Amino acid sequence: MRLEVVHDKKGKILAAVRVPDSAEEMTHHVSFAPDKGQSTAVVYVPAEHAHWEFIDICQRLRIDVRTKSPRLVLRTDDEQPDPST
Repeated sequence: MRLEVVHDKKGKILAAVRVPDSAEEMTHHVSFAPDKGQSTAVVYVPAEHAHWEFIDICQRLRIDVRTKSPRLVLRTDDEQPDPST
């Protein structure tokens, strides 16, 4: 599965949409226009996380901004969303 994401400079995912895998699926595709301090990337969801719900992917993963090619990685414990909110 591929996602187009908007992320901040630390890699936190701010918005995401699934990118269709084939031309047949591409009837409608949303694309983002990032604000100042934000970037977009098209990334593959790692196979070990592909079974997660979409919301879990967005909340539990982040973009690794230290590499030349953007990729999704697990967020550290201090980056995880607070389940009480």
